[in-house]
Amino acid sequence: PYTTLFRSSNDADPNRHIDNPSEYYRQYLAVVVDGKKSIYLNALCSVDQDPNWRKRLVVVADGGKCFWHAMYDPGTQKFSELTVNGRA
Repeated sequence: PYTTLFRSSNDADPNRHIDNPSEYYRQYLAVVVDGKKSIYLNALCSVDQDPNWRKRLVVVADGGKCFWHAMYDPGTQKFSELTVNGRA
Protein backbone atom coordinates (compact mmCIF):
# COMPACT_ATOMS: atom_id res chain seq x y z
CA PRO A 1 0.00 0.00 0.00
CA TYR A 2 3.01 2.34 -0.11
CA THR A 3 3.54 4.93 -2.77
CA THR A 4 6.98 5.74 -4.12
CA LEU A 5 6.95 9.05 -2.31
CA PHE A 6 6.17 9.20 1.40
CA ARG A 7 5.56 12.67 2.80
CA SER A 8 4.92 13.85 6.31
CA SER A 9 2.07 16.19 7.10
CA ASN A 10 3.29 16.93 10.63
CA ASP A 11 7.03 17.30 10.05
CA ALA A 12 8.75 20.66 10.34
CA ASP A 13 9.88 20.13 6.72
CA PRO A 14 6.80 19.17 4.66
CA ASN A 15 9.08 18.30 1.72
CA ARG A 16 10.84 15.55 3.67
CA HIS A 17 10.07 12.22 2.06
CA ILE A 18 11.20 8.63 1.71
CA ASP A 19 11.71 7.32 -1.80
CA ASN A 20 10.89 3.63 -2.19
CA PRO A 21 9.72 2.89 1.37
CA SER A 22 9.01 -0.72 0.39
CA GLU A 23 12.76 -1.35 0.17
CA TYR A 24 13.17 -1.02 3.95
CA TYR A 25 12.82 -3.66 6.64
CA ARG A 26 9.74 -2.70 8.60
CA GLN A 27 8.43 -3.24 12.10
CA TYR A 28 4.81 -2.58 13.07
CA LEU A 29 3.49 -1.89 16.55
CA ALA A 30 -0.18 -1.39 17.41
CA VAL A 31 -0.59 1.65 19.67
CA VAL A 32 -3.40 3.67 21.21
CA VAL A 33 -2.77 7.42 21.42
CA ASP A 34 -5.42 9.56 23.11
CA GLY A 35 -7.90 6.69 22.68
CA LYS A 36 -7.23 6.42 18.94
CA LYS A 37 -5.86 3.17 17.48
CA SER A 38 -2.85 3.61 15.22
CA ILE A 39 0.07 1.62 13.89
CA TYR A 40 3.64 2.72 14.58
CA LEU A 41 5.89 1.95 11.60
CA ASN A 42 9.63 1.62 12.25
CA ALA A 43 11.79 1.32 9.12
CA LEU A 44 15.40 0.19 8.82
CA CYS A 45 17.62 -0.12 5.76
CA SER A 46 19.64 -2.89 7.42
CA VAL A 47 19.04 -5.43 10.19
CA ASP A 48 22.60 -6.82 10.22
CA GLN A 49 23.31 -5.46 13.70
CA ASP A 50 20.25 -7.03 15.36
CA PRO A 51 19.39 -10.64 14.48
CA ASN A 52 16.31 -10.43 16.75
CA TRP A 53 14.74 -7.51 14.87
CA ARG A 54 11.58 -9.55 14.22
CA LYS A 55 11.03 -10.03 17.97
CA ARG A 56 11.83 -6.61 19.44
CA LEU A 57 11.65 -3.00 18.45
CA VAL A 58 14.94 -1.66 17.10
CA VAL A 59 15.74 1.89 18.23
CA VAL A 60 18.61 3.61 16.43
CA ALA A 61 20.08 7.07 16.97
CA ASP A 62 21.50 8.82 13.91
CA GLY A 63 21.89 7.04 10.58
CA GLY A 64 20.02 9.53 8.40
CA LYS A 65 17.51 8.19 5.86
CA CYS A 66 18.58 4.65 6.71
CA PHE A 67 16.23 4.79 9.73
CA TRP A 68 12.83 6.44 9.96
CA HIS A 69 9.43 5.98 11.56
CA ALA A 70 5.86 7.17 11.12
CA MET A 71 2.33 6.68 12.37
CA TYR A 72 -0.41 5.07 10.28
CA ASP A 73 -4.11 5.64 10.89
CA PRO A 74 -6.06 2.59 9.61
CA GLY A 75 -9.32 4.56 9.77
CA THR A 76 -8.18 7.24 7.33
CA GLN A 77 -5.49 5.08 5.67
CA LYS A 78 -3.02 7.95 6.00
CA PHE A 79 0.50 8.27 7.34
CA SER A 80 1.67 11.11 9.58
CA GLU A 81 4.52 12.12 11.86
CA LEU A 82 7.30 10.99 9.53
CA THR A 83 10.58 11.29 11.42
CA VAL A 84 13.90 10.59 9.74
CA ASN A 85 16.94 10.03 11.94
CA GLY A 86 19.61 12.70 11.95
CA ARG A 87 23.24 12.19 11.01
CA ALA A 88 25.99 11.94 13.62
